[in-house]
Amino acid sequence: MRLSKNNLLARAFYLKQLIAEKTEKLKNAPKGKLYVSTCNGHCQFLIAADNGDRKYLSKQERTLIKALAQKDYDQKVIASARSELSTLSILLKKYDAGIAEDIFEKLTPARR
Repeated sequence: MRLSKNNLLARAFYLKQLIAEKTEKLKNAPKGKLYVSTCNGHCQFLIAADNGDRKYLSKQERTLIKALAQKDYDQKVIASARSELSTLSILLKKYDAGIAEDIFEKLTPARR
């Protein structure tokens, strides 16, 4: 598969949109961090506040559990997307499409 600059630019645009979307969602995310442990084959969910206090979450708090899990996922997606975008921007600065093809074209017919 041949890389094209248009494909790379499209991917960079998609990543910028993704980062903006996930960052906006994080503004409304609940505070705290979700921890999951297993006890006797059952999952237990704990929320850790910014001050370090931990509290078990009951089954009735599924909405909060889902929101905290989504927050954690969004944070990881943002970090990954930023890393990929950084790599793409470096590649786009140095990218010269068709360099291998140009080398082949410059060869004499006998060497081709």
